[in-house]
Amino acid sequence: MYEKFSDEEIKEKRVKAAQLILGDHKDLLKGRSDVNHHTFSMMHVDKIPDAGLEFLLWDHLERDRYWRSLSDIEKLFERGCCYPDEDLGRIAETMIQQAFEGKEIASSVPLYSDVFDIAKSDVLGRFVSEDHKRLAINEGFWRMLASTVDGEEGKFNEYNSPVQSGACKELGRLFSIDKFFDYFDFHEGAVRAVLLPSLKNLNFFDFHGIDSYVRWYLIQERVIEDRLGRKQALETKGQLIAPVIYQLLNESDYERSRRNRALVQNFIRGEIIETSYMQHVLGKVFELELRSGFLCRDYDPRLIEMCEGNLLDSDDKRVVVWRESSSDREIDLERVDDFIKDYIPGGVFEEYISGMLEEMEGMKRFDIDIFRRWMSDSKVRELIDLGKHGRIRNKTLDVYFNQGRRPKIDDLRSLGRVVGNGEFGSNNLGDRVRGFLTMDFLRKSDWNYANDLLLLYGIGHHHGDFRTAKQTGVFLDAVDEYCEVHGKVKLAQEGSCKDIVYPKYNNIPDIVERHGELFEAE
Repeated sequence: MYEKFSDEEIKEKRVKAAQLILGDHKDLLKGRSDVNHHTFSMMHVDKIPDAGLEFLLWDHLERDRYWRSLSDIEKLFERGCCYPDEDLGRIAETMIQQAFEGKEIASSVPLYSDVFDIAKSDVLGRFVSEDHKRLAINEGFWRMLASTVDGEEGKFNEYNSPVQSGACKELGRLFSIDKFFDYFDFHEGAVRAVLLPSLKNLNFFDFHGIDSYVRWYLIQERVIEDRLGRKQALETKGQLIAPVIYQLLNESDYERSRRNRALVQNFIRGEIIETSYMQHVLGKVFELELRSGFLCRDYDPRLIEMCEGNLLDSDDKRVVVWRESSSDREIDLERVDDFIKDYIPGGVFEEYISGMLEEMEGMKRFDIDIFRRWMSDSKVRELIDLGKHGRIRNKTLDVYFNQGRRPKIDDLRSLGRVVGNGEFGSNNLGDRVRGFLTMDFLRKSDWNYANDLLLLYGIGHHHGDFRTAKQTGVFLDAVDEYCEVHGKVKLAQEGSCKDIVYPKYNNIPDIVERHGELFEAE
């Protein structure tokens, strides 16, 4: 093992190289009286004299830019310049130590993997020992793993700090080294793992070596089980594997996502589930997915169910997530998926439905939005007695049947969709509503919708078997009732045109012919 050059030795060699340039290559200075790293900055490397490269070699080492020194010395050897092995060994040792310290690199963390770049050098590679490589792998791994932890306690998001990001990338580079598993000391790892800072806030969003990390963990956990006590082994294993759970569960690619979930199931089993680290990460996944559901964003119900089944405090977390989500904005409970509604704390829906009930009972003009919510919301049907639900529905429809100023065309179409969803059960109320809708559509010259309803009940030239005779009778009675309440329907002449609903057959002239007393021409 060679000793690295001291700062004083490096400075002395830089000054000596500068004096050579001042004596032999003064023309390069263009009138300047000193030599520094800017002297050759505008020159192509092939134009720099040997003395200039010698100067740059030591100048870069003096400023902890070891990666530039590697390029300098390789260029010098290409030109036939030679150094004693003692100097080469000490230069290599200096570069390796600078790589471990990482003072002046662009990365926010030391690049231990650069040791393996030095090892590939034709000039310095033979001075990089196996001990250097083992040290780079083991020190680099544990330092990078610790550096991926967010320094702000409790913070957990998708945005890494520069240190976190750099550590994740360097961790990936270390794993990509061919003999990583040969150099890694798993027995030492069992001890180092216990000494790690809390990885609860470890963030792997910039880490692209999950597969390699999992391979490493599967070996390391066996050694941990052999060398540590049962309780300490559980906590340590939970600490090491918990950080990758979030990324595994949030893979956007569908095929990888399926494979990752199967992989996760192998890790969250037995007592390890109850470790503080695993509970923390599963809790964060649960909270993030549940918050997305509350706010009507994309969420994964399988993730929510899996986390809920493994969390010890899922009920408390759902209350916290709801409180935080609803404090920032008013949540539209109508838009919340039925699956997510089961996670809304008790009392919220009772208040919501109480307000809806008040709106339904006080309705003066038919409001399709409130009516649709009343008919389609699963929580309404769950919390309101079936008989009461039906009575309020019928009372609201009476508002529709009797109001003088008829609803807008879009509201009529929405009501048609509610009826079409089979929300009225097996009674004939839906047939009555469709009778009124047909006349409203004709009144408003909405020929296609009117014609479709006539076809449904076999009214016209093309008789269908879509409805029974009883249902058709209720429909026609409703048509008569409509005119008794609202008068004859003024029918635009274009409604009788056979091509108005092309390519369908126009049934409108047929009902006018059979029930002419209900219509009058505009």
